[in-house]
Amino acid sequence: MQTIFFMFRSEIPRERQKDVLHQVQAWSKIRSADWFSPNSTDQDIRRSAYVVVDASTDTSALTNQLKSLPEVESAFIPSERGWY
Repeated sequence: MQTIFFMFRSEIPRERQKDVLHQVQAWSKIRSADWFSPNSTDQDIRRSAYVVVDASTDTSALTNQLKSLPEVESAFIPSERGWY
């Protein structure tokens, strides 16, 4: 499994963000899509979301697809961290 994080543009209303998140959830390669921390008091964190995909998914292409959405400000693949 791999995760891609993305952030909605600040001017996009929450209802539209919800609509887009549901649309992304329906994409064929997406296993799940959800908010990073929907109850956060920080507005930047509240507009952050993520998708989970299979390890075989081309995450670079999917990241670019997310970035191409007009409602999305940024998307990225977090760097891997090892266990210490």
